Amino acid sequence: MVRGSPALAARMKVIDSTKTITFKDSAYRALSGEHTSSEGKNIHGLIIDELHAWTTPNLRKQYASLYYGSILRDQPLSIVITTAGDDIEEENELWVEEYQHAKAILTGDSTDTRRLAYIAEASAEDVAGDGWKDPTVHA
Repeated sequence: MVRGSPALAARMKVIDSTKTITFKDSAYRALSGEHTSSEGKNIHGLIIDELHAWTTPNLRKQYASLYYGSILRDQPLSIVITTAGDDIEEENELWVEEYQHAKAILTGDSTDTRRLAYIAEASAEDVAGDGWKDPTVHA
């Protein structure tokens, strides 16, 4: 995309091996699945995508090192995005814990003022039986 756009190419340098976009004094970088690659980062903005699919043995260490890598920032922003995982009954899964925490925020059972929770899902009534087949449920 950067190579195909003169406007982007003027502002960014493509480094294929490290997948890093640098601009002024900051960088946008994809990190590997190894938790050691995420340690010691001074993170201002963090996007974690498809948390339910994280399967590395050191999952919790990696999540913690990324999440707490922004602790010294005045206004850090961390965004966690995921679709539904396979087994919500598996309570020790990190994505399930985050989902349950977000639900508690939305219901008022948690007073965590550091997070904004948003969950887009069909209600239990909508998915009961064949309700999930109704297109209005997914609108």
